[in-house]
Amino acid sequence: MKIRILALEDSATQLESLKHLLEESGFVVITATNGKEGLAAARANAIDLVISDIVMPEMDGYDFCKALRADETLRNLPVILLTSLTEPQDLILGLQAGADHFICKPYDEQELLAHVRSIFANQAIRNTASSEMGINIFFAGQQSFINADRLQILDLLLSTYENAVSRNNELIRSREELRSLNEQLEARVAERTKALSSEIEAHNQALVALRKSEELFRISFDNANIGKAITTLGGRLVRINAAFCAILGREQAEMAEMAFSEFIHPDDQTKNWETLRDLLSGELTSARFERRYLHKDGHVVWVDESVMLLRDVASGEPAFFITHIVDITERKRAEAQQKNLEEQLRAAQKMEAIGSLAGGIAHDFNNLLSVILSYTGFLMKAVPEGDPSRSDLLEVKQAAERAATLTRQLLAFSRKQVLQPVQLDLNQVIKGIDKMLARILGEDIELSYTLESDLGLTLADPGQIEQVLMNLVVNARDAMPEGGKLTIETSNAETDAGYTAQHLDMAPGAYVRIAVSDTGCGMDKATQAKIFEPFFTTKPMGKGTGLGLSTVYGIVKQSGGFIWVYSEPGQGTTFKIFLPRISASSAATVNKPQAKNMRFAGTETILLVEDEEAMRRATKRILEAAGYTILASSDGDDALGVSARYPGEIHLLLTDVIMPHRGGKDLAQELLKSRPSLKVIYMSGYTDDAIVNHGVLESGTNFIGKPFVEDDIIRKVQEVLSGVAADRTDGQEQAPKADAEIKDRPINKATLMALPSDLLARLRTAVIAAHFDDIVELVGTIKAIDPELASGLGQMVERYDYDALRNVLYDE
Repeated sequence: MKIRILALEDSATQLESLKHLLEESGFVVITATNGKEGLAAARANAIDLVISDIVMPEMDGYDFCKALRADETLRNLPVILLTSLTEPQDLILGLQAGADHFICKPYDEQELLAHVRSIFANQAIRNTASSEMGINIFFAGQQSFINADRLQILDLLLSTYENAVSRNNELIRSREELRSLNEQLEARVAERTKALSSEIEAHNQALVALRKSEELFRISFDNANIGKAITTLGGRLVRINAAFCAILGREQAEMAEMAFSEFIHPDDQTKNWETLRDLLSGELTSARFERRYLHKDGHVVWVDESVMLLRDVASGEPAFFITHIVDITERKRAEAQQKNLEEQLRAAQKMEAIGSLAGGIAHDFNNLLSVILSYTGFLMKAVPEGDPSRSDLLEVKQAAERAATLTRQLLAFSRKQVLQPVQLDLNQVIKGIDKMLARILGEDIELSYTLESDLGLTLADPGQIEQVLMNLVVNARDAMPEGGKLTIETSNAETDAGYTAQHLDMAPGAYVRIAVSDTGCGMDKATQAKIFEPFFTTKPMGKGTGLGLSTVYGIVKQSGGFIWVYSEPGQGTTFKIFLPRISASSAATVNKPQAKNMRFAGTETILLVEDEEAMRRATKRILEAAGYTILASSDGDDALGVSARYPGEIHLLLTDVIMPHRGGKDLAQELLKSRPSLKVIYMSGYTDDAIVNHGVLESGTNFIGKPFVEDDIIRKVQEVLSGVAADRTDGQEQAPKADAEIKDRPINKATLMALPSDLLARLRTAVIAAHFDDIVELVGTIKAIDPELASGLGQMVERYDYDALRNVLYDE
């Protein structure tokens, strides 16, 4: 009877190949495509051996083996497992399931047949040793006979001989037969012994192959390019490979003395414990997650960690964890960098959008405020002193002036100011306002400087840089209500690609750096994300406009620089400002205009071009009252027609910059062709237009910013017509005064210093921070104490002359 083998394989191609191999070797083969089918076939047929794949649908090879061992009639059936899995734990799981042999795919056909022969050879030997009589077995399609052992054979021969004595005649007849039978028996025993020796050799070769496979597993574990470790359930290391040690910067001998938990980041010690618990309970067979390890030198290593539970072969209880790790630190760093850049991009886009909105609002407001201030001035001239309505008009004027201050701050934020950059040494700027900064901070805050002696130069507007420093110092002071320390540092800086990769829009190059650091309350990330937005403030209602840091941001950006904030709650804050470093040869200096005598009685003809009707009427009224002849036009094309029809000389073109049909610059260029001696003043509510290049006036350009009051526009017209160099840019700076002008009302320093200390301190703070509305309010309070002192201060306030105010307040 032929040997019957049950073959299980879910791959039709591999199953057919296996069946063909076994049938060619003389076996009867019964097939199944999964463990469930195979179990049914084993119960329905007399099976001598099972050859099964591991990975199959419905019931895999492990579960099939377990089901055989649980069946009383099938539990002794020998099983060979075939698999493409190569990890040690797969072998362990197969042996735990009850497999007799374990062969890895792809397998050698002769190796497989050797395993089969080995199994049946061992069975034959065991059966021969226990049988009382000879047995017939079919092996590889050949019938063989194995008799009992030699002692039994001798006993049988002796018994036969003794019987033969009594039957002498019968013995004589059978002697030759017995001799022939004995010779045949010996030949068959020798033949079978030789066959068994061959099969045992094949079995030994299979064992060698198995040991080789195990050695390959060890080599694969030890030499893998990913970290591998086997640990007890308590975390003691059983085996660890070189790659694992390299990731942590440690030697294997060193790690053998450590517990697994010692190189896990403290914050990640309990991370994913629920997942490990599911492994122990059997709900999961493997798990994967990311967590932080600690390198020997202390730095954090991010790893992608996968864990599998190994169970005891005999009991099936959890025994070991096998852990695989891959270093993903660079990937995590790149992800963090990308996230940071995306946040910076969103913030930059947001600031750009807010800036555009703020600039547009400021432009429209400046036109409206110019009209309000102009007509308020007309009314105040018409209302005599002492009239109750005069104080109402003064309130309107002061409110409009406060609004004008806000629009200027919005223009600073939106980078639409007009700057007057000069070659600048930041150390000199800081030293120039040293005393002023100390007074802002008061006695409870220690102020220290670390200024680089060989600091490079930058091209910036000194007044704007002073404003930046004062606003940052005021902000730092407010963050240290209980006192603290403020440090101002300057240094040369070279930024490389590595640094600029972390900071959006910043190019590698040479910079001068200012750092302002405090030991105050600090800020969380959410606050840091908004601090440069206009009107955002953490101060109580009425204690700040929220424009201080937005003004700083705008000035720095318009100066070609960058500003970054670094802060932690409770740890303080540092603002770092980078401004482009220049060589002396590349610096352009804006010279202050030389004073010339100016006439204050207007006799010239001015071509006024303004598309806003209310603004046009107000400006025309102001200039006509000053004695000028005004030719008014609503746009550039109309102005060309007016000029062509006017027979006399036009001395000055006063034109808005942005108008429908034809802008102010195009209009001026066209008029200068026919009137080459024509002088030009541009006016605008913002400066993002053709007359400026990134906020810097083109050489020889006369400009007045809106809003302006009566004195501003008259003074500017007089400057230009009198030949004073046109370097004024903001419409608020004062031209040199002629003798005919009224002198500033003198300030009595004794009376000023005699003011209540709290009031004087608040006034100084408001002046330093350039908070116009606060200054106006405080001057109003002083008016009730000393009207003459308030009037003198008021003259400086009306001109926005913060330098003069600082001088009288601090020049003790």
